[in-house]
Amino acid sequence: MLMNRLAAVSILALALVVGCKKADDGHGHGPTDPEATLDRPVEVKILEPAADENAPIAEETNLLMVEYAGYLVTNDSRFDGNDEKDEDGNPLKAPYPFVLGFDSVIEGWHEGFEGIQVGETRELIIPWQKAYGVNGNGDIPPKADLRFVVKVHGLLKTDDEDLLITNDTKVGSGAIAEEGDEV
Repeated sequence: MLMNRLAAVSILALALVVGCKKADDGHGHGPTDPEATLDRPVEVKILEPAADENAPIAEETNLLMVEYAGYLVTNDSRFDGNDEKDEDGNPLKAPYPFVLGFDSVIEGWHEGFEGIQVGETRELIIPWQKAYGVNGNGDIPPKADLRFVVKVHGLLKTDDEDLLITNDTKVGSGAIAEEGDEV
């Protein structure tokens, strides 16, 4: 008799556990709800490693100077970027500055830029929960996963007395700047 009760209780408990995993509360908070996957990580793919293997590595509080292009994952349409070049290959826009871990960029950028080296190019696939969320933003619709191609051109290590470290520099044709000159 005791064995029958234990078996019945075990079957009932198993049914409850299985039922809870598949249940939906009627408000869209079941296992098929995308909001149930808030911990989905940013996918990071290195497209081009830094030319210098000893190039500085970005750390929290560093000011990064970034070239980027942003696309919607659903149809690969471009929504933003600063990576356009003129016919000579010179950038048309300045690199975008942001402080890793402490700035007003989407959460997915902070995660995707962790450990990037100056000169490295990455592709970041950012889930909508770490991008613009349920509301979207401008040309970015609600719940849109985003793809960015990013490159760090320089960083400012705020813990090294504001030493600016850059990788992509070009020799100009103007006068050489001296200490105290305004440039």
